[in-house]
Amino acid sequence: MYTKGGTSNYLKKCLSFILIFGSLVVLLIIFYLENDSREESAEDDILFFNEATIQDERKLLNLSDFHYVIKNNVCGEPFRKNILAILIVTSYAGDFETRSAIRRAFPSKVLAKFGVRRVFLLALIDENKNYNRVSQSAIQDENNRFHDIVQGNFYEAYRNLTYKHIMGLRFASSYCPQAKYVIKMDHDIIFDFYRLNFLLRKLPRVKYLLAGYILSHMKPIREPKNKWFVTKEEYPRDSYPNFLSGWFYITTPKVAQLLSKLSNNVKYFWIDDLYVTGLLIEKTNISLTKINRFYTTHHEYLQCCIDKPSYTCDYLIGPTSSDNKLFFKFQKYAENCFYKNCKKRREENSVKSTCIATWKEEPFGKGHAIVDLVKL
Repeated sequence: MYTKGGTSNYLKKCLSFILIFGSLVVLLIIFYLENDSREESAEDDILFFNEATIQDERKLLNLSDFHYVIKNNVCGEPFRKNILAILIVTSYAGDFETRSAIRRAFPSKVLAKFGVRRVFLLALIDENKNYNRVSQSAIQDENNRFHDIVQGNFYEAYRNLTYKHIMGLRFASSYCPQAKYVIKMDHDIIFDFYRLNFLLRKLPRVKYLLAGYILSHMKPIREPKNKWFVTKEEYPRDSYPNFLSGWFYITTPKVAQLLSKLSNNVKYFWIDDLYVTGLLIEKTNISLTKINRFYTTHHEYLQCCIDKPSYTCDYLIGPTSSDNKLFFKFQKYAENCFYKNCKKRREENSVKSTCIATWKEEPFGKGHAIVDLVKL
């Protein structure tokens, strides 16, 4: 039993502990609020232009009469709430086969379970060109069936990809502003959606996010016979700023809106990923977030992961190299790992150190693929 004096001392100790603990809690709250406020104010100063400027919906870069030929409100009811990400996929209008392969591998209902909505970004087909084997009516029929196409009123052409890219960002920020993330990817790229949350947890919690494979120290090609030839008039500088590969990157509706607005004031450039995530970003204080370790340029690495289904893959993103069957095979592998908790590979058993294949490397930048037989 406590004596009267002992009880008094015990109560004093308890009160002292409560006061000290309470003071620490108050100090921590003040510290958090001050730092949070400082971060918000710093990030709010990131824009170089007046955000109150109203964007002319008819203007897309240097096009003055832009409009959507096909548009779908994929983020409306019943999906309006709890959208984790809107996925904008750059696709060539005539390549129905690849879009079909993607839809089979990851149906919209499967993506919806992860809180993801998807659209394919298309331009108009020039039906006078004999290499086009699809008509506008066929594209309309495709959309009537799947309701996942966004098409602009400019023609399909490699040098028009920047229009398509900005159109996608504008669509995402305008029609899916409630999404937490915007994911931009090319239609010949594989991504493990079952590990999307794993990847997102690796990203910094910042208001202006732009994360992907950072390309650095790249220079314009001045050889006229090269496919990627860039004239001095198009780009006068001798080197490019750091930018993200257009294969796959993650951003937010806020940044997508910013980039769309900035494009109206920055000269058009046809290399779309460089223009959007390099030249436009130069006009802001946004820092690119590097997640290069999740990418591979070898589709063979993905096949090697499939061949050992009890282990997780070291990579989440990689090319199909025109093998549309790889979409479905990798999806089945990823699904199996997700539900059966695949074992993590040890460093000595990494895909890079154990995969042997005839390979074709897909360059992140603009250049030529390399084909050889090696131990990857």
